[in-house]
Amino acid sequence: FPSHDSPEFKNEMSEFKNEMLGFKNEMSEFKNEMSEFKNEMSEFKNEMRASTKDLHKKMGDLSRKLGTFVEDFAAPNLPRVAAEYFNEPNLVNHLVRWTRYNPSNRADSFEADAVTETENMVFFLEAKFSPRNNDIDELPARIEEFKQRFPEFKGKNLRSEERRVGKEC
Repeated sequence: FPSHDSPEFKNEMSEFKNEMLGFKNEMSEFKNEMSEFKNEMSEFKNEMRASTKDLHKKMGDLSRKLGTFVEDFAAPNLPRVAAEYFNEPNLVNHLVRWTRYNPSNRADSFEADAVTETENMVFFLEAKFSPRNNDIDELPARIEEFKQRFPEFKGKNLRSEERRVGKEC
């Protein structure tokens, strides 16, 4: 081994020191690049959050429009269904998007997509563009709430039909 005072040792140490300085500079550059990358990823993440939020809003808007489309398609046919399929041609009332508010709490309301009243029956329409199983499961409770919210139909036969849809819904 060379001695600590030898020129060969001093040269090796100087080269090692220069290499370490170069490595330190490379690590500093790498740290700066990683910091820039982290900032870019943070910006990208924020952009994706905003984009996802906007997409969810647009999907909600589209879903509402499709729901309204289904209501607009089904509701006008309710009097015809009453007359043709239930022999109830004498229409008394036909109301679309009828909302009943609780007089003591206006925030508490119930909306019927459509209600058709004939001399003997009342038809309650609950329209869904993409019915889910829980929508179908909740239908009996909606019918009971309809009966409570609209007591004026108490003497009439309420026509509601529940059809179960398979698990694929």
